This record gives sequence, structure tokens and C-alpha cells, in this order.
Amino acid sequence: SLGSVRDSRRLEASWSGASSSLLSSREREVAALVAQGHSNDEIAQLLHISTRTAEKHVSSALRKLNLRSRLQLGQALARSQTHSN
Repeated sequence: SLGSVRDSRRLEASWSGASSSLLSSREREVAALVAQGHSNDEIAQLLHISTRTAEKHVSSALRKLNLRSRLQLGQALARSQTHSN
């Protein structure tokens, strides 16, 4: 599981742009894990937070980016990564 956290932090570090600047560092970290396909329960375990806290971070990221689904969040992350490369 430690590898997954490292991967998400690497993704988070590379996620720059206008949309990511709206999110807190923890929201970006959670968004990176969402983009990797992790559930809220898995995110909570990886980050040592409660499932409810993980849900709140996902909801907050979706609201701030004006998105409706976890899929859209993953797509937004992927787009921002292709623009930054």
C-alpha cells in the first residue's frame, strides 16, 4: 500500500494548473487516488483517515471543480497531466 501512496503523491506533484490550484493539498492527494480507481474505503486506509473524511474530500473536490462524478474527477486529473507535460 505504501507504493500506492507514493504514486498518488507523485501524481499530485505533477498535477498543476488552474483547476488544481482550487484544491487543497489533501484534496489533490485524494483526487489522485480517485483517478487511480480507489474507493473511499481504500483511500481512507491508505491515508490513515476515516472513510467519512475521505468522502468529504472527494465531495469538496467535486464541488470546487464543478464536477458531478468520480469519473469526471479522474478525467480532469488526466487532462491536467497531459497539459503539464
